[in-house]
Amino acid sequence: MPRLPLFFVFCGLATLPLAACDSSDVPSAPSAAPPPVDQSNQEARLLELSQEITESLILDQDGSLLLAVSDESYVEIAPGGVVESREQLLGDLWAFATVDSISISNERVVLRESTAVVLNRLVIYGPIQGPIGEIGPMTMKTTFGKNNNGDWRVLARAYSVCAPEAVSFNLC
Repeated sequence: MPRLPLFFVFCGLATLPLAACDSSDVPSAPSAAPPPVDQSNQEARLLELSQEITESLILDQDGSLLLAVSDESYVEIAPGGVVESREQLLGDLWAFATVDSISISNERVVLRESTAVVLNRLVIYGPIQGPIGEIGPMTMKTTFGKNNNGDWRVLARAYSVCAPEAVSFNLC
């Protein structure tokens, strides 16, 4: 009687449990992550909230909206790099009393899970009172985070004055 090589015996034994499996017993691959909550609606809400905050602070000299959508840890980096707390910012709203209007353009949102950054260009028409005076176009970056209730909260805002060269090439 011919002998089967030991290797073939082991292979046969190893595949025996697989032969008894039905395809319905094999676990399926995990499904893809569920699609994100309507991202375009979230982006639109963030753009709207950022604009409402800007208009209420600069045009209306009213900090109530900022108080409602931020907390004590909010910081703002003003043009020139001055870092202000929320309380300092609210105390300096008088500086916008001579501003005629604002223009917000080049808006976009970077959204990743529970963090978002709204980027845009801000032009303030009319002088800002105090040592600042006239300011050219600026980039404005507003950072939001979702709290445990799923509400967007503003965490920080930073302004950078656009370099004249960047403005001339429509880069800022």
